[in-house]
Amino acid sequence: MKKIILVLLCVTLLFALISCGEDKNPSDVGTDTDVNAVETEPPIRVIDEIYGMFDEQYDFIYEDICLIPGTFTSDSSFYSLLDERTSEYPVSDVEKYSSRTPTIRYLVEKMGLSEEDVKNYYSAAAEAGAYESSPTDNIISLIAGNNTAAVMDACAHLSALAKGGRVFTLRTLLSNDLSEYGVTDDDIKATVNRAKEYYGSALLREENLTDEMAEKLTALGFEVIKEKVGSLCSVHSDEYHTIPEALLKTVDSAAFEAWKKNSSSPSDDCTEGVSIVSFVKEFSISKESFIEIYNAEGGTLGNYNADVIYGDEADAYYREKHAALEADIAADRAIAALKAKISEDKGMSDFITNVHEFSLAEIVLMLDNDSAYFATLSNLTADLPDLSFEKIYSESSKLLNMIGKRSVYYIDRYVSGRHTFEAPYEAHQALSK
Repeated sequence: MKKIILVLLCVTLLFALISCGEDKNPSDVGTDTDVNAVETEPPIRVIDEIYGMFDEQYDFIYEDICLIPGTFTSDSSFYSLLDERTSEYPVSDVEKYSSRTPTIRYLVEKMGLSEEDVKNYYSAAAEAGAYESSPTDNIISLIAGNNTAAVMDACAHLSALAKGGRVFTLRTLLSNDLSEYGVTDDDIKATVNRAKEYYGSALLREENLTDEMAEKLTALGFEVIKEKVGSLCSVHSDEYHTIPEALLKTVDSAAFEAWKKNSSSPSDDCTEGVSIVSFVKEFSISKESFIEIYNAEGGTLGNYNADVIYGDEADAYYREKHAALEADIAADRAIAALKAKISEDKGMSDFITNVHEFSLAEIVLMLDNDSAYFATLSNLTADLPDLSFEKIYSESSKLLNMIGKRSVYYIDRYVSGRHTFEAPYEAHQALSK
């Protein structure tokens, strides 16, 4: 479950109090308790992370127990109990996790707390501003009583389902067949509707769902909100509707503007008329010429997959994000910007008129090893985490031997710590698969 950090400043005459929140990290199998930095505002439960929306089991006030002087929490031994609880109820085990009681109930049982202990805790917590609301006297009586199933039902989060002495998170409901526990589709639909009221439309956004969850929501009659792929069009990524300058230079500008004006939408659910597919067809740009231009731009052109553009799958291909390829293109653009910046700063622009014709190693080795200057370029190397100017100098003999035998692009990839390819199109094709 996602870690929702709860921080609390309960100011008393002698104490600055720190709140603790249960672990909501999906990579973990249970819950932890951390001591966090203090804030000057009382905590407000804001779930703004993907897993928070789907993994809440119980309301905040029953799950996140704060250090409050004069109450049972003054004895910090309850932390070890929470660690113990983590191992007892792994999130991945539906059978066990759904039977997990809220934290306050668990502590009542383990620490032998009385109703008065619980009441004193919540009264002191309310005075300190630890929670936005407090349990009613009836719920406090339930928490300290003997009816565990009633406690679970009373403390369940709005986005969870309490049924048959169990509490199921929304993720569990959407990812598992729970019929053996008496959970019906109507139960799940009602839970989703409650969660929608609580979280809003973010709950149904495709980017916040696993494929399994999206399929279940669709089967239940909910409309999953598709992720917006590009800024020009909600259906396709921007490359699909953008014609790079390097390609525009190959066609008559007046003819292009006329074509652009008269272009029809490339698909029924897309309102943007211009597409890279129709452009290469309209102006008879061959695939070979396209790839030659792509390579000449040193990998900076963008996600223009010629095999796709000149094939039959472009519409589907550009409806998806290609994260690995986009990261690689960002690195190519960072290398080009870095070469341009160094050339300008060091008065080499008249000599290096096209940065794609010179490797970064060549440019850097023309200079003294000025570590102070290279440190000023850190804003240009964010997409190049494995680039080291020191390494370029330490491997100067190897790189000088490589220059002339390998392509500029190959050397740029080598010094930036990436898998080497001789040409951008070759590299980007490998990453787009």
